[in-house]
Amino acid sequence: DDCPAADALAASENRERLYRCIALLPAVQRAALHLAFFEDLPYREIAGILGCPEGTVKTRVFHAKLTLKHCLTRGD
Repeated sequence: DDCPAADALAASENRERLYRCIALLPAVQRAALHLAFFEDLPYREIAGILGCPEGTVKTRVFHAKLTLKHCLTRGD
């Protein structure tokens, strides 16, 4: 059975869950993640925007992704 309405509902619920988990991130991680994935900016440019070293941006994105993974698998 292929049910487009059920698939759309599941996708919507997953998206809402992702946004809830993103909202739980510390502000610095949330900002770095947003710029990297939603704005598709390179780390160097994100570092300039946030006023921190590129390595710090990479660390923040790494920890944000790790936290999101845990949040999404636990269902928080």
